[in-house]
Amino acid sequence: MPSKDWVKCEGEKGIYKRKKKDEPNKYDYLLVYHLGYTEEFDEKTGKNRRKENQSQKVFPSLKEAKAFQGSIQKERGKVQRTVNVSRRLYFYECYQEFFDAHTTVWTRQNAERNSSYGKRLVAYFTNKDPRKITSLDVMDFFEWCRQPHEKFPQPLGNKTIQKIQGYMSQIWRWWKLDSNRYGEISPQVIRDADHGKIKKFVASTWKVEEMIEALDYALKNETDYSRICLLGLAGLASLRRGEIAGLQWGDVLWDKSLLDVQRQRTQRNHGFEIFDWLKKGDPDGVTRAERKQRYVAMPDKLAEILRLVYRQQTYYLGRKPTATDFVYHVKPAMVNGYLDNPRQIDSAFEQLQVRMNKVRMKQSKAPLPRLRLHDLRHSNISALLNDGISIVLVAANSGHVFPELQRITTTKVYWHDNDDREAILNYWNEKLVLEIKTPDQDIFKPPNTITNRPNLRSDEM
Repeated sequence: MPSKDWVKCEGEKGIYKRKKKDEPNKYDYLLVYHLGYTEEFDEKTGKNRRKENQSQKVFPSLKEAKAFQGSIQKERGKVQRTVNVSRRLYFYECYQEFFDAHTTVWTRQNAERNSSYGKRLVAYFTNKDPRKITSLDVMDFFEWCRQPHEKFPQPLGNKTIQKIQGYMSQIWRWWKLDSNRYGEISPQVIRDADHGKIKKFVASTWKVEEMIEALDYALKNETDYSRICLLGLAGLASLRRGEIAGLQWGDVLWDKSLLDVQRQRTQRNHGFEIFDWLKKGDPDGVTRAERKQRYVAMPDKLAEILRLVYRQQTYYLGRKPTATDFVYHVKPAMVNGYLDNPRQIDSAFEQLQVRMNKVRMKQSKAPLPRLRLHDLRHSNISALLNDGISIVLVAANSGHVFPELQRITTTKVYWHDNDDREAILNYWNEKLVLEIKTPDQDIFKPPNTITNRPNLRSDEM
């Protein structure tokens, strides 16, 4: 800072003036300008200390001072000046600065996702200097993510690792903007890293006994019945994710033991869309066959599960669900009056498996194999075919058209689906040995905001 005899010029940043000694009516002008920052390691605190470096220069006129100031600013735009003195960087500190700078502008969902990515990054790189991280280090990190660890028991797949790579590129770009603080850091290090060999995904399946064990766990431990509904619709009715999200109560044909699968609900940016045709269906189709709409067998145990779901929705909505209300509706969404994100169905199933296997390990039982939600569809179809159910009937129930069947005149021209699912119903009704009790309504634990709560009876449905 200049001495006390210098007075700041009004309207001029960093320029001061004082009267000349030999000419009282004229002024000298002092320019204070920035030279960058110095990073020093403080032995006492164990942290880096940042100090701004300034310089001063006296000019005989204001015009010359402003001209020199403009030239410095122009030069600074081309080349940022960095002064390093005993500088040491730690990855965890630099990452925390990035996270703190962005957490207020991220959505809650993005903040939670990036926080989970950041925990893995900090656990792996920890005290490493970000400037010394190479593409090979990043590739080793990706391979580390594919393995289970004590703090991260769930190995990551290709899709998640690609998302982490994009997140890392965002971090490195932000660091590059402040070379005074972080030095020479290039995002190219992240772009050059190969996220590993892409392995073709092989679907896994549960045996019928494992499916029953999963349903038994959910019925005994899950208080949000949408999770049980998820298991039932995917595992016992072989519905796809969009079909689960699009199923409405009017589509449940109780008297015929069928589900009328005629629409799908899919995520679109920050909202969702409902389509009245299914996968590979014709949007302009006139008939159900053209739109790939179908009837799916609803076993007795699945019907009982859906009755439980109906009762819980009645309790939380404060009214009976209408024909246009969705069957899959999570408890927080019901309480707060919004429709849940269809994309979150996969994570809901993943979290259910984590909770279930933790309970099984405490009971000294082997954990069930980890599946994707779509693998429940594989499990259903595999179980039916392995038991000798007609492939044509299974195809009609699951919404498939097999190319080899289309080449046969009998199936291509003369066969028509009569919506008879008796063989599939008999199979599941015989296999599913489950005890489903009508729960006490106290386990629903409604929030205080719910009023006019209906009086539920065990014989309501």
